[in-house]
Amino acid sequence: MLVRSSKFLSGKRSKTVSEHEQRQFLVKLAVFVFALLPFLWAGFITLQVHQRGDAGFSYELGWKSFKIMRVYRRLNPVYEGDDIKFIDHHTINEVLGSCINRLKKPYKGLVTIERKGKQLSFRLLYRSLSWRGYLKVCWPFIFLALFLMVIGLVVYTRAFSDQPSGLFLACHIIFAINIINDIGLHFGVQSPYLVSLIFIIATLSNWLGFSLWTHFVFRFPTEHQILKGNTFVLSAIYLLPPLVSILGAFYFAGAEAGFFAWLQRIRFWHIPPVIALTAYRNWITFKRTKDPYIKNQLKWLLLGGIIGIAPYFFFYLIPHLFWGYSIIRFETTLTFAALIPISFLLAILRYRLMQIDEIITASLTYVLLLAGLFMTYAGTVLVMKKTLWGNGILTEGSFVTYLVIIALLFDPAKNRIKLLIDKAFFKDRLNYRDLLHHYSQKVAATLRLSDLVDLLIKKIPEDFRVSRACVMILEGRRSRLYPKYLRFGIAPWSQSALVEVLKNEETNYIICEPEKAADPRLAMEMEEIIHAGYLLVLPLRGSKSFLGMYFLGPKLGESLYTLADIQVLTTLALHVSFAMENALMYESLQNSKQQLQEIYPQLLQSEQMARIGEMASIVVHEIRNPLGIIRSSAQYLVEDLNSIESSKEVLEFIIEETDRLNQVVNNLLDLARVKSPSFSELYIDELVTQILDKWEKSSKHNPAVIITQTGSPGRRPIYADERQLRQVFLNLIQNSEEAMSEGGRLNIDFSEDRKNDGITVTVFDTGMGIAEDIARNVFKKFFTTKQNGLGLGLAICQQIIEAHKGKIGFNSIPGQGSTVTVWLPRKPHSGVGGLW
Repeated sequence: MLVRSSKFLSGKRSKTVSEHEQRQFLVKLAVFVFALLPFLWAGFITLQVHQRGDAGFSYELGWKSFKIMRVYRRLNPVYEGDDIKFIDHHTINEVLGSCINRLKKPYKGLVTIERKGKQLSFRLLYRSLSWRGYLKVCWPFIFLALFLMVIGLVVYTRAFSDQPSGLFLACHIIFAINIINDIGLHFGVQSPYLVSLIFIIATLSNWLGFSLWTHFVFRFPTEHQILKGNTFVLSAIYLLPPLVSILGAFYFAGAEAGFFAWLQRIRFWHIPPVIALTAYRNWITFKRTKDPYIKNQLKWLLLGGIIGIAPYFFFYLIPHLFWGYSIIRFETTLTFAALIPISFLLAILRYRLMQIDEIITASLTYVLLLAGLFMTYAGTVLVMKKTLWGNGILTEGSFVTYLVIIALLFDPAKNRIKLLIDKAFFKDRLNYRDLLHHYSQKVAATLRLSDLVDLLIKKIPEDFRVSRACVMILEGRRSRLYPKYLRFGIAPWSQSALVEVLKNEETNYIICEPEKAADPRLAMEMEEIIHAGYLLVLPLRGSKSFLGMYFLGPKLGESLYTLADIQVLTTLALHVSFAMENALMYESLQNSKQQLQEIYPQLLQSEQMARIGEMASIVVHEIRNPLGIIRSSAQYLVEDLNSIESSKEVLEFIIEETDRLNQVVNNLLDLARVKSPSFSELYIDELVTQILDKWEKSSKHNPAVIITQTGSPGRRPIYADERQLRQVFLNLIQNSEEAMSEGGRLNIDFSEDRKNDGITVTVFDTGMGIAEDIARNVFKKFFTTKQNGLGLGLAICQQIIEAHKGKIGFNSIPGQGSTVTVWLPRKPHSGVGGLW
């Protein structure tokens, strides 16, 4: 039953997912088709124009006449500023309404123009239009329409779900249609049908576009209360512009047949209230909001609105409303108006880190500079013409002189204007260059961790105008948070998703925005950090490891972190990282020093006791066995006094074990007291030969071992203690033979070291050898691999050789044998060093 239920739920879920995917596909398809409308309309206009041809001039629609704005080819007797009064003997009103009135007369190309109060009628001439000529005229409109479409689609695909990106895209598509619509007016007068269609599309796109704009303004950056659940207001936004325009046209036209002409005039009347409403809404929201993100968005809107809408409003719209024609061409206003969608694009997508204050300062600076240049040039030329040389002032020399003066004054004027704007609007702007220089030096000179932490959580936030700061230091699985009273973090920081992200060297900072985090763990940690009062996280990376994080709260004054802030703070965090690495190393050294000072006496005492205990255990072991043998032998003698032969054998055991005990005691005494060598002149090869002669005759020699001597130490003597060297070489020979219990070869080689004025004696055997880890310890006291060894033989040998200012080394290869190398200086008292 559970399996069936699971299958049922899974099927239901998959069905829901499938329906959601289908819905998303349909939405994307609808958006794609809607986005093609401007270019479909452009295709229709292009076909109409190519059928008729090019008359060589552009014009704009008016309510009394059509004004010729530009003449780019002399095909017809028209000039810029001429008014077209009639087309095929039809009035402007009849032409604008020809689609609705259905004028069926074929277009003959007859026009009547008015120039300086006189009328002139003629038939327009048209030239066939090539694609190159067509694109040369209309490419700015296609480019601007495509530009609006791209901005709309970028916002629609990349904006957050709570932003009205759909309204933004729809608004831009409609405005793109309006721009494309103007192409039909740039190749001369076409048929009344096309002119009327252009007029209708322009009117409808004007109404719908500004209604969508008004709707968007009420929802961005925050939705106005008046729209929430109020369908009446929403309906009024879309219905009022056409109703007011249509009813106004009926009212003013009256009994005259001028409805379409009046509609052409008053279809723009709703635009000034929309512009005023947009400016008022953004300004009031900017003054009232406390959210720095919204403030940054509104700064973009105000900047783009002021620069982008002013030329259109004052030089195109107002003249059109009152005189029927504009002062500048429509495409000129579009150049400035392009700043509006750009500002909205940045307000929606890039309002977090952009240096909006600096951009505003730079924009206002250059606008004022350009205005000043235009006014000074026009004023200078006017004064010169009126008072001095007349037209003679307008020479190449005077223009070059003006350019030189501007070149000299431009930069000082720009800096002065920028300073005045900063003082007027941005009084609290920080001097990051001085701050970074000051704190880089201060951080580099700080060695103690406590001083560095105090600098990070008190001084730096205060001077950088940040509300608060804290430092997290990570040491393996252990973490330290300063100030110490802070407690935040839902999991151990060593397992933090935030730390995993910051360990990536490409991530130089993180601004806590849980809604943008793809990892749920990271989103939860960001919410925890925001709840603790922090916003920006900077990594502290050492040269070898990740040291921790530097948390910064929001900036004071309700402003956001900009790119300049981030760049300076990340650079400062880099300096802090190196300083913290040094501070942590210094702290570790201080702690180690303190601990050593505390435990050194204890360690010294413990080591001494350990050595005493180790020596005591070995001595006890070495002495107990002979004592046991001696005791048992004495007891045997007590019990069996009659056997003289057995008593003799037992007494030999007692003597042998007593000698062994004496040797143990002597070794301990030799180790305990460091005797200075008694130097005398001797020949090392002769000494070794004497030792070998006695050794081969003793009972301890193994006849199966063949002993050889090779090489020569030279005929010069050395200075050494004969008795001590005899003990060394006898010990080495005995050790080598013990390693060859079944026989082998023992070779003693002599060589002269003229460079260092010394002699090298090498003792090599073919025994079994020992492993490398054991060979490293052969000279340590009490270290032995023998069952009955005390582990002092080689230690004493090393002590003797070093007392002669010589060196002794040991090398062994398992299965091949061992080699002991002894180097002795000829004159130890001269202080000549050794080979090693």
